[in-house]
Amino acid sequence: MPILYIDEGAGEHQTARVRRLRQERDKDAVHRALEALKGGAAGDENTVPLLIDAVRSYATIGEMCDALREVWGEYEEVPVI
Repeated sequence: MPILYIDEGAGEHQTARVRRLRQERDKDAVHRALEALKGGAAGDENTVPLLIDAVRSYATIGEMCDALREVWGEYEEVPVI
């Protein structure tokens, strides 16, 4: 079986694509979608439709995860010895 080789330029290419996306998208729509996501996560609302709205406004996965981390924090496993 051949080994998968990913060119070093792939990361640079993806970074450029994300930069271009952020320049071309509607920043206000992304901001509203992320704020709605935070609001829904803070309550008992189903966040799936809010995540879909954020995706449709071209929010990145990192931005959506950051919004949820602001509300819920980050899980840290407690070591058991």
